[in-house]
Amino acid sequence: MINFRNHIFKTLVPVTAILCGLGIFGLLFGFIGGIFIDQLIINYRRKNNLKDFFINPENKDRTEKLQNNPEKHKLTAAAAAAIIRKECSGDPARIEILAAAFPQIFPEAEQHCIETLLETNNIDYAALSVFFNRTASEEQKRRMKLLSDTCVIFQPDKASTDEDYAVLGLSPDSSKTEVRKIYLKLAAQFHPDKADGLSDEQKKISEDAFKRIAESYGRIISQQ
Repeated sequence: MINFRNHIFKTLVPVTAILCGLGIFGLLFGFIGGIFIDQLIINYRRKNNLKDFFINPENKDRTEKLQNNPEKHKLTAAAAAAIIRKECSGDPARIEILAAAFPQIFPEAEQHCIETLLETNNIDYAALSVFFNRTASEEQKRRMKLLSDTCVIFQPDKASTDEDYAVLGLSPDSSKTEVRKIYLKLAAQFHPDKADGLSDEQKKISEDAFKRIAESYGRIISQQ
């Protein structure tokens, strides 16, 4: 009888431990899965809200809620992205520049702003322009001009040259992924917002470098 009890005990202990472990794993999996699903739902709602904004920026209910609301700055940045997209005239190289440069110039924008913008049809560009001019701060207007200059400065019909690769510190056989990686690094390094403490002349040099980097990047990706 004693041996039988010991056998049952020795059998139940590891089984119980396994079941407890599976229970804890299940709880952790459920918790992490719940967070992941919640984030997907949040992102879905944000993208839908952005799409609605691009289509109908002058929604009265939204306008009233935006009074003294930090979300206004995000939507102002989104309006800037839409306006520049129109300036890009559908040119893939310029759109690529917009997608790469926008997060650097408007870090306050929604994470999925450009992705949502490119997925949206029937965009009301005229109303978005009115919204931007009404809500943008002087700093945002300055950055808007910088973004515009960055996206439209290069000539898409001009072939990339070895000099363009040299500007980025790359060789002509570099992959598109390598080119984009280095561009983002240099764009962040020479971004005008990083020029605090520099003289006016040094700021001008930094801004010219930023535009030159974008110009070279644009020509390269238009040829790849």
